[in-house]
Amino acid sequence: MYSYEYPHPAVTVDIAVFTQERKPLKLLLIQRANEPHRGEWALPGGFVDIDEDLETAARRELEEETGILESHVDLVAHTQTWLHYDLPGSLLRNQKRRYMRSKQRNQVSFRGQKQVWFLLHLREDDSVVNLKSGSEKPEFDDWKWVEADFAVENIVDFKRGVYQKALDELKPFLPNTA
Repeated sequence: MYSYEYPHPAVTVDIAVFTQERKPLKLLLIQRANEPHRGEWALPGGFVDIDEDLETAARRELEEETGILESHVDLVAHTQTWLHYDLPGSLLRNQKRRYMRSKQRNQVSFRGQKQVWFLLHLREDDSVVNLKSGSEKPEFDDWKWVEADFAVENIVDFKRGVYQKALDELKPFLPNTA
C-alpha cells in the first residue's frame, strides 16, 4: 500500500497548460512513471509547500515536472473556489480515525486533496518540455498534447469529476479557437 508523506487533506495545485500552436487548442498531459497509478495520465501539479503562495507553487511544480520555466508561460486564470476530491480507500493509510475525528469537529468533509487550478498559456514551442529536468528520478516519463475531453476521460477514475469541474470553470478563459 502507498503512503503519502503529507497529511491529508492536503493542499495542492493543478496546472492546465495550453498551446495555440495546435488546432484545435490542446492541453499538456503527462504520464506517471511511478506508483501509485504508474502509466496513468495527469495534468501537472502537486503539493504546496509550507509558506508558499499558490501561484508560486503552480509555477514550481510545472518546472519540476515538465521543465517548463516561468518565463515560458503566461498566467491566464485560476479557479475561484477550492476544488476537492476523495482519495480511494486503497490510497489511504491510517487516515480513517483522523478523518472521523476531524469530521466530528466539522473540520473537513472529504479525505483527499484540496486544490486550486491554474490555466497557463505556453508561449514557446514544445521543445521546452523536458520531463527529466526536475529530479534524478522523474515522476513522469511521457507527455502529449490532448483536447480537454480526452484529458478528463483518460485520467484515474477518482479524479475525473474534479478535472471536469476545473476545466468547466477555466473554459471561458481559453482563447476563441474558431
